[in-house]
Amino acid sequence: MILGRTLLDLSAVVVAGAVSQLEPVTASAVGQWLWSAVGVGVMIKIALDIKNGWSHRAQAREITGQPIEVQAAEEYQTRPECERRHHEASKEMAGFSSRIAVMEGEIRESNRRVHERMDKLVETIGAKFEGIRADIGGLGGEIRRMGR
Repeated sequence: MILGRTLLDLSAVVVAGAVSQLEPVTASAVGQWLWSAVGVGVMIKIALDIKNGWSHRAQAREITGQPIEVQAAEEYQTRPECERRHHEASKEMAGFSSRIAVMEGEIRESNRRVHERMDKLVETIGAKFEGIRADIGGLGGEIRRMGR
């Protein structure tokens, strides 16, 4: 692994030195050098992968589970305590549900008001557009009449 990193660092230094010596420095020349550097890096990585694959032998591995450890609890939970906590959690969830229902109602009402305002705005803009179109049509008639 250290050899691979050293080779990659060395290739980066060589490429950086070569790029700095380009005359004139153009985007095309820098791009060609960078692609060359990528190619060199890929070749080095492939060579190292092949070397590592040949040098490491597959080791026999045994998969085992985690040992289970059973310990006595300091204090066991009683049935009434469990039922009390269940009741509290259910009551809390019902409170959340009612708050969510109220928020959903508020969101629906807000959306309804926004849609009403948008509908009124569309009607107003449409009426203004028709008025402007009529004015333009009248001006067009005046221009034609003046041109005769």
